[in-house]
Amino acid sequence: LFFVSVNNKKEKIKKKKRIHKQKLYLGLQIQKTPAGYYENGFFIQYSPKWKNNSFYLGFHYLTSRLGSAFQSNALKTDNYVVSVSYLFLQKFLVQPFTQINLGVNHSDYESSLFKDLSTNMSLFSLSTGIAYQPKKNPIKAFLSIGYNFTSSNGSGAGAMVYPIFFQFGIG
Repeated sequence: LFFVSVNNKKEKIKKKKRIHKQKLYLGLQIQKTPAGYYENGFFIQYSPKWKNNSFYLGFHYLTSRLGSAFQSNALKTDNYVVSVSYLFLQKFLVQPFTQINLGVNHSDYESSLFKDLSTNMSLFSLSTGIAYQPKKNPIKAFLSIGYNFTSSNGSGAGAMVYPIFFQFGIG
């Protein structure tokens, strides 16, 4: 006699799904223009659970008050910037990225002599760079270069907003 055993149960093949967790980074940031001040501050970046955590929404506050204008008579500026970033090559430790930035630059002249000058200027810039994000450590570092499409001629609002800027951040 010959017996054949047939298993009628369908075996479920479990596909290994990537679990995309939300990411939140808080950190310190430095910005420098070739002809301008150091502006230091902080950034907050958040990545929702979609698109492989490649997209980041961010807020950046940069000020010369914590940089070149700290304990000096340099012009005090504040930059409030909202950003959207996209990171490429998520599988690697070092990832290139691109970023769109929108914001406002506020200049504090601290003198009534300049009361006729506008103190606010809108900001629109693009930047690109590299980010270092270890998979298991909740730390991120980035280095980038950017271009301000709205810049100043050195007088009036946004007197220290130059076209090209460099940034470094860690958080």
